[in-house]
Amino acid sequence: SNCREFDSHVPLWALVENTAQCQLPGATEEFPEDWWRRGIPPLPHQDDIKAIGPSDFTQFYPVADWCERNLHCAFEEDLPKPDVTPRWFEAKSGTALFSIIRDPIDYHEYTGRGSSVVGGQDGGGQKFIDSINTLQTFIPAKIDRSASLTVDGGCATACYPRKVTVDISYHQVDVYSKRIVQVKVLYDKFDKDPSHDKYELQIKFYALNYQELVIKFAFTRGLFLLLFSQIGVGTVIAAFIYWVVIRLTTNLERPPSLRITGFLWLTFPHALGGFLLGLTPICLVTTAAFYLLKGYLFFTPDTDPHGR
Repeated sequence: SNCREFDSHVPLWALVENTAQCQLPGATEEFPEDWWRRGIPPLPHQDDIKAIGPSDFTQFYPVADWCERNLHCAFEEDLPKPDVTPRWFEAKSGTALFSIIRDPIDYHEYTGRGSSVVGGQDGGGQKFIDSINTLQTFIPAKIDRSASLTVDGGCATACYPRKVTVDISYHQVDVYSKRIVQVKVLYDKFDKDPSHDKYELQIKFYALNYQELVIKFAFTRGLFLLLFSQIGVGTVIAAFIYWVVIRLTTNLERPPSLRITGFLWLTFPHALGGFLLGLTPICLVTTAAFYLLKGYLFFTPDTDPHGR
């Protein structure tokens, strides 16, 4: 909506790269006065940036941009007049309000041209968007309006949030690159006064630490394969040590031997059979749906690869 300094369109970079406006969060229980990050500017110098990689678990905390700022905005909708469909501030929790491309794009991708000279074949940013072939490239901004549950008489329609927080967390991939991990839009401080069209927009833009990146599966697949393998091996080792302790401290004159082969023969065939029986209908339905939606990849001529 209409925000001071930006009007109706707010570029993300202009929000979070303003050295004069970006601030660190205020003193709270989570971020006390002696918080280590307060010794570093909200937007550190490029030479001071410290990224977090898959093997940087000893560093844990990145040194990267942290920007929090408030904007004063006004609803552009006709508040007293309800719409046929829910307006953006009336959408339910979990609704994707918009999406952000997770990785930054360069000048040529932004303009859709191969050089700095304007040409008749320039495709603009839409040319890059059309080239994206995976939905993981877009990070949805999902709404959280749980604060409306405390409003007397319900707050589904004709109920206006006076505070909107856009919470953007990212992974500092290297010294120069960021990758957005999650975007949340939180509605708060609801009322039912249609004559008042003002609200506050709060922006939070910050880097995740190592633990948060692991929890949100922000690293590559190889790290998690290694992590799960280590957990599995550790579990087996712990179970073996437990068995050895029991074996050495038992009061039985002839303790039973470790029958691994017999145990596997007793349990593994039935587990494998159940797995295959459960997987078969899933594979059939998935294959049928794939051929229904993407069958043109196999059954259309080369002259019409998109099945048009």
